[in-house]
Parts: sequence; C-alpha cells; structure tokens
Amino acid sequence: MKKYIVFDFDGTLLDTDQLIIDSWQAVFRRFRGKEADEDLILSTFGETVANTVKELFADKNLEDVLAVYRSYQMEHSEGAYKLYPGIIEILDELIERGYSLSIVTSRLGNTAMQYLDEMGIKDKFDVIITANDVTEHKPEPGPLLAALEKLGAKRDEAIMLGDTRFDIGCCQNAGVDSILVGWGRRCGKAPLGGLEPTYRIYKPEELFKIIEG
Repeated sequence: MKKYIVFDFDGTLLDTDQLIIDSWQAVFRRFRGKEADEDLILSTFGETVANTVKELFADKNLEDVLAVYRSYQMEHSEGAYKLYPGIIEILDELIERGYSLSIVTSRLGNTAMQYLDEMGIKDKFDVIITANDVTEHKPEPGPLLAALEKLGAKRDEAIMLGDTRFDIGCCQNAGVDSILVGWGRRCGKAPLGGLEPTYRIYKPEELFKIIEG
C-alpha cells in the first residue's frame, strides 16, 4: 500500500520548461556567443543548476554563470510558469483519500517556495525537500531518503513521480518505486540512460490505477 506520494517539481507539478530553456539560452549567449541546441538543455533537466554549470561551463567562474542564469529567471518569471492541467484536482483528491504528499526537487528553496506560494499549493505538502536541504542531489538517493525520514515512511510505502532520468535514478538508488510522467514538454520520452521506471503515466488521474489498482 502506497501511503506517501512524492512529486518532483519542475516538469511534474509545474510547467517551467520554457523559462528554464530561456534562462540557459541567456547564459549561452553571454558566455558562448550563441544559443545552444535545445536538446542539450533538455538533457540537463532534473539536475541542479550548479551541476549543469560545472559540466557545461567548467572554464568559467561558477558564480558568474549562476548569476546570469538566476537574474534572467528572476526578471522573466512573472507569468512564465503554470501548473499542468489536472494537477490541482489530483492533489486535492489524493489528500481527500488520505495520502501524504511531498516534493523532492533539485530547485533551490527560494524559488521553489515562491512558485508554490504563487500557485497556492504549498500547504498541500507535508514535506518539501529542495537543493538547499541536502548535500547530495538526484540521481543520488539522498533527497528522497531525506523526505522519507522526515515523513517516518518506509521505502515500500512510497512512490515518486518525475519526468527525468535524475528522478528515476534517484528512486532506483533509494529503493523506491518510480513513475515517469508524460505530460511535460517531451511527453514522457526523455532519454533515461538505460534506466526504466516502475510505471509510466500520461495523465495525472492515471496515478490512481497504480496506487489503488
């Protein structure tokens, strides 16, 4: 019986794809003189921004690159993100049925909490783990295990929804069942690097077929 439902944030609850892509393109224009292939940017979705900078801009000062990324996102965030269709309804239904909801995200806490507040859903979650709360990040198991510890949950009592290989890897490394969601930009076709989720769903309401099927 799955009692604890854990959600990734970007690409799972909230559609921030274009804002993230545009923020990275601002970085590429500033430090490389031209925009990057969108597929390259999409391949980084799910990991921390700092790790992406270390991988793609190792020759640049980390803080300088982060400053460009974050300032662009801050200046252009208004109206640039929204909840995916059906998310509010599924969250409310899960709570009504007695499930505990949590978030495990690689996003920093300040913007995660800002966006959750603006969408009016922050109070629906019992635990929220952001990049600020842990020292290791997806696909390492630490963020998910930290959430389970705070919840007092066993691994087999939880299941996590996410949209990237980082989410699925985090689940596998933590020994928790995973669900790859298919309502984001890549419709569940993100490269997983050989990983395989426990389940796949393409509409939020399909979650109930898994946890109560």
